[in-house]
Amino acid sequence: MVSKRAKNDSIDDSREAARQRLERRRARSDASSGNGDGARKAGSSRSSARNVRPSAASSNVRVIHIPRPLVIAAGILFLVALFAGVNAIEHSCARENAVDSIEADTGQPTQNEEPAAEPEQADLSLLPADLSQEDVDSLTAQASDPRIVFIVNKRQQYVDAFGEERATKLLQLAAQEPDAVDFVASLLDSYPASSGEPYEEQVSKGSVPLLFQWDERWGYVEYCAGPFGSTGCCPTSLSMVYMGLTGKTDKTPADMAELATQNGYAADDEGTIGSFLTDMAPGLGLQCEFFAPSSASLLTYLESGYVVIVNVGPGDFTTAGHFFVATGEASDGSVKIHDPYSNANSSVTWDADVLANQSIAMYAFKAQS
Repeated sequence: MVSKRAKNDSIDDSREAARQRLERRRARSDASSGNGDGARKAGSSRSSARNVRPSAASSNVRVIHIPRPLVIAAGILFLVALFAGVNAIEHSCARENAVDSIEADTGQPTQNEEPAAEPEQADLSLLPADLSQEDVDSLTAQASDPRIVFIVNKRQQYVDAFGEERATKLLQLAAQEPDAVDFVASLLDSYPASSGEPYEEQVSKGSVPLLFQWDERWGYVEYCAGPFGSTGCCPTSLSMVYMGLTGKTDKTPADMAELATQNGYAADDEGTIGSFLTDMAPGLGLQCEFFAPSSASLLTYLESGYVVIVNVGPGDFTTAGHFFVATGEASDGSVKIHDPYSNANSSVTWDADVLANQSIAMYAFKAQS
């Protein structure tokens, strides 16, 4: 019969063997999972298996290992999600900005914007009393044009610079000639110009070009103690005749004004002396014949191929004196003219008797043979 002590020793041996088998299984499990630290702990446990009994708490702890590829994949997914979120925010901001831009383009003032100021208007109360109603109506219709605003509201400066009469004529010019508005508006700053500019357009011999004395290429030159745009009708007329009969463009209105001034034919505050035309013609390659005004003589010269410079007094064309060019006869017997001061007058034909009755003198021109 086995003694009680021997029996107890046998039971202890069995328990120890079972514990050692359990430790070996745990060690193999930790080694297969790649946990080096677990393997070291298992080895240590085996080396001290006979002396140390693990506690119940430590026997239940299990180390979890996450494979590296899985960690990398998770990181990539996180970065993709982060980028998508930022991109979505940017698109949202862009859409908001686009909406703001569309709202700004509607022309409606935003909450913080002030309405645009009303454009400055011409003070029509400054217009002279003797201005015709037609001219007043024309300026009224253009009262918001910045150039007209300047001309009307700076009227006193025009009076100071050019005198009351000439300042009024400049207002009339702006009212009647749309193409002359720039000249009038810039006159205070641009007069007097030291010289005129060349005429660079082509001219056909036998065709008289229409030139205006207030053309900005020469209108700011000083002539007869005033701006050429106001005083240069005779030199401009002679320039038209010269270009038309010779086909040359080297003698502009400013050049003719200089010729008149140098030779004593320019009278301050009066204008050009008529003999300038007959005296200067030969040097320009032209033949000039002075004749007493009559409708019959005028038509005879025109029918013979001449062009005629007409010097008129007060009437339809001027309140003092004026020169323009009769260029030919229309099919109905009326006369075609080029008025250097008025595009309106140049756009219609005139009865020969009307011209003759208002004329002081007439000068017939042709090219020298």
